[in-house]
Amino acid sequence: MDENGIGVSKKEHHLMEPLNEASRIDANVAAVEHYLQKEFDNFSIAHRTDEALRRVFTVHDGKKLCTLSVAWQFLADSSIGQLAMDHLSHENVAGEMRLRGEGGYHWHPLYKGVDQQGNM
Repeated sequence: MDENGIGVSKKEHHLMEPLNEASRIDANVAAVEHYLQKEFDNFSIAHRTDEALRRVFTVHDGKKLCTLSVAWQFLADSSIGQLAMDHLSHENVAGEMRLRGEGGYHWHPLYKGVDQQGNM
């Protein structure tokens, strides 16, 4: 059964998975963009897929350019939800982006037992 209580066959469920994943990615990308809009007032914001392994967000105001890389595994995972996106603020991602500028900041939210340095 789906979230509305309607029966869904295995085949239909399999066909819905990519759509659900795409929706999840879109929602998480939107959450990152929203955070960046709040933190970088009057900056233009763009994002692109890089090597199909991550999404790269760029903020630019004509003078300063900052980038943020987020791995697809974080954007696509349903267990991340809003809580992990809230970590953007708590981990001062915007501050790290400003420090690194064009060199970019690679954000890895605390995730399933992995710390900020990627250690298990």
